[in-house]
Formats: sequence, C-alpha cells, structure tokens
Amino acid sequence: DASSMLYNTDDTDQDSSTIFEDETDDFRGIEHGGSIQESKMILDDELDDEQLAEKVYSKIAWGPCYPPSHKTLKRMVWPSNNSDNITLEYPPKVKKQHGNYAIDINGKPQKISQPSDENDLSNKCRPGFLIIGAGKCGTSSLYHYLTGHVRVAPSSEKQIHYFKYYSDLGMKWYLSHFPTTSSFLSTGHLITGEASPGYLPYPDVPKKIRDAMPGTSAPRILVIGREPLDRAYSSYNYNYVEPALKKLRVGYHFPDLSRTDPLNPPRKESDEYYIQNHIYTFEEMIRAELDSLKECLAVGGRGETLSQMKYGNSWAADEFARRNDGPFDLPSLIDIESTCYGEKISSTIPRAQFTDMITKTNTEPTNPETVRTKRIIDVPNMHLVESFIGRGLYTLPLEWWYAAGFSKNDIHLVCSEDLRLRGAKTMDNVTRFLGLEPFDYTDVVNEGMYNVAGHKGYDKVTSWEEVGEEVKQTSSTIAYPLSDKLKQELLEFVKPFNERLFKLTGHRCDW
Repeated sequence: DASSMLYNTDDTDQDSSTIFEDETDDFRGIEHGGSIQESKMILDDELDDEQLAEKVYSKIAWGPCYPPSHKTLKRMVWPSNNSDNITLEYPPKVKKQHGNYAIDINGKPQKISQPSDENDLSNKCRPGFLIIGAGKCGTSSLYHYLTGHVRVAPSSEKQIHYFKYYSDLGMKWYLSHFPTTSSFLSTGHLITGEASPGYLPYPDVPKKIRDAMPGTSAPRILVIGREPLDRAYSSYNYNYVEPALKKLRVGYHFPDLSRTDPLNPPRKESDEYYIQNHIYTFEEMIRAELDSLKECLAVGGRGETLSQMKYGNSWAADEFARRNDGPFDLPSLIDIESTCYGEKISSTIPRAQFTDMITKTNTEPTNPETVRTKRIIDVPNMHLVESFIGRGLYTLPLEWWYAAGFSKNDIHLVCSEDLRLRGAKTMDNVTRFLGLEPFDYTDVVNEGMYNVAGHKGYDKVTSWEEVGEEVKQTSSTIAYPLSDKLKQELLEFVKPFNERLFKLTGHRCDW
C-alpha cells in the first residue's frame, strides 16, 4: 500500500543481509560490456567521426561513465588488459570558477579565455554510491573500507559536498573528482563514489541529486548512524571543546569586552583550567538544545509550520499532501535544520537556544565571590555546535530523501556500532546492497578507524590498539558528563525518532 513507500511494515529486527538478498539485480550500471580489446579493434578501423561514433556506441556499453568525445576517441591510449602498470587517472579540475578567472587546485588564479562547456561530460564517470552522513558517525571509516574493495574506485577526495555547497560549478566540475572513463574501465573497477556528511541534513540535496542523475543513473545511498547520545558527546568535543581550547590557548577576548578587561580568560593556562572555567559543560549545552527542540518539534510547532510554509508548494508538495490528507497517519515532514536552528540574537548570543544559558552564566551576581567566569561560545561551525542532538535525529532529514524519489531499495542504513565491532560482516552487507562481488575486508578493516581518537583528517587512520577499549563501549556503559535525570530525559526524547528510523529503513540498530 501507499504507506510502504516510506515505512517498511515488516519486522525490522531481521539481519540486514536478508533484506537485500534479492536486490542485486537492480544495481545501476556496473555492467560494462564490450572489452577493452574490442574497443581498440574498433578504433584501429579507418572510420570518419560519424562512422566511428555509430560503431563504438553500438558495440560498447560504458557503464556508469560517459564515453570520450568522438574527436579524441581515436587518440586515446587504452592500457592492455594484461598491464601491471594501470593506474586510476582523474580529469584536470579547478576548485572554483568566477567569470573569466579560475582558482586552480594550488590556490593560484588563472585567466581563462572562455567558460568551459559544462555540458561536455565526455571521459568522466558518475558516482554509483554516495555516503551522505551523518557527521561523527564513521563516514571516513565506511568510505575507506568500501574503497578498499578491488572493484571500488575512490574519488580524488572523500568529501566533495557538490550538491550542498558547489552545485553552481556544474556537473563537469563535480565529475572531475572521479576517475576518467578510460582508466576506470581499464582497471576493472565497477563503481566509484564519495562521502559528504553535509548531504543528509538538507532537503534540497536529494532533489538536486535526482535531477542531476535521474532514473537508473541515480547513485545508491549509504547513511551511517550512531547512537544519538554517543554522537552528541563526540560532536561536543570535536566541534566545540577542541575549537574553543584552540582559541583560549593563544589568547582570547570576549566580543563584548575590551582586550584589557580582566574578565577575559588568562593566557598560558592548562586545558583543564579552561575547561573548568571558560567552556560550557555538556550538560549546559544539551539542556539548552533539548528545551528548544521540544518546543520546535511539538505537534503544530515551529518545525511543522515553517516546513509547510517553505516546501508545501515546492517539489515536495505531493508528499506533504499525502502525509497531511492520507489515511496512514504519517508524521509531518520537518526541515529541522532551517526551522529549529539558526536564529542569531547578537554577537554574544549566536543562537536563540543559548539565550538563557549565556545570560545565566555571564551575569555577575552581587557577591563578587560568586561571580562565574565568562564562557566562550563563538567558535567556527556554529551549525554543528547548535545541533548536537538534532543531527542525531536521523529520520527527520532522511525522510526527505524518500520524498525526493529514493526508495527503500536505494538507501541502506549502516549502524556505526556494527562497523566498529563487526566491520567485515557489516561491509559484506554494504557489498551486497551495491551489487558487488564478495570481497574479504579483513585486512582493510584491521588497519583501524579513520578520523578518530583526536587524529583529525579524513585519511588519518588510527590503529585498533591505539583506539583501545573505548571502541567496545556503548551509551549504556560510557559515563557521560550528564546528570542521570537529563540523560534519561534525552534518551526518552530520541527514542521515538530512533523507532521511526528503523521502520523507515527496515534495519534496526542496537540503541
């Protein structure tokens, strides 16, 4: 029935391998018929461009790639099938283009005579998978494990974020991050892709993806989720505590104080001192956000109302009508990112949700002995600092992906805990979902985890020995710096959203 389009009504406690056992025939475009030797034989024929094009395009299937242009096809050197020196090649690219000037990959401006033809996608390959998030859930590890498969070609960089931040640069720019057609097919790869955690939270991203790669050319979607409290604490440390400490270590003055004001933090103190006196606690940040979210996400609250106003007459209009007027009592679509966050009050109160927290901690009492020192809040990436909880309500942004046309056969949920504790088995499920041949991930997974344990960098791997026993802990065993009362309140708040996610994807995590 219609409700099955968005919510799988089957038992969600089944192993994910049973969910996808019949889906491998639906993989988009990994079959590329016509061998390299056959294409070389065609190219050796003395044909004009029109004859060449007709013969080549009728004999060779290019899989997920665009064929080279007619004029350059005969000049291309295809490596031998038996060559040991075949390597992936990537099209030349520029970072950004403005008018007649471009910034190359080394950051140097280059004058260009005319804008490049953005419709010319020849000799470029499309991504067959996208890891869309969520942030601080293991996207780096998932990406590097997957590209360890012998048939999976990596992109030139893990995070491209084209469909969120750079779509104005055109598909030619985007596809320049993936291997060339000739090297992709010559090396025997079947799929390529990227991992941009910034894709998941934004409703317009899946629509852009479907428009750019419609029908069977659309990529498969991988989304990885982590127990929400655990993810929130990781994000708190990564996106707030560490950037705040970086500012405090070099000397920091509050925007509403002069540099010489004694209420500014002293320099050259220990991190422990700064954490104790000038950084908001995890409890304070969670309390502020949770109160704000309860109001925003209430039935008929700001989230529902503003989302309806913004998208009710857009590409999502039919889905709004189905949810609002249909017989299935489906929850409303909510753009949590733009409706529950982002309201700036002043330079000292960067978000409305922090008003009470900042006012309480920064107001001097009458008794000088009880004055509480000022806390730092103006750190980079405020969109991540404001949403420690919200970014863990995975079902809210993911529902927009289904509304944009992706089905349950197109989206696979990976549990972060499974990737950490049962990496090879979890990757086997990913392999089946993508329709790839089986692969032994043992050596790849045994290298460790990526972008963890303070080793920042998407390509930075930390050995399992260095990660230590922390990897085996769960939200029920970790001593988070939260009062028991607030922890229980938070877990009760996120539980219904977790259940919606499991029902939506047909896969259950151990949260």
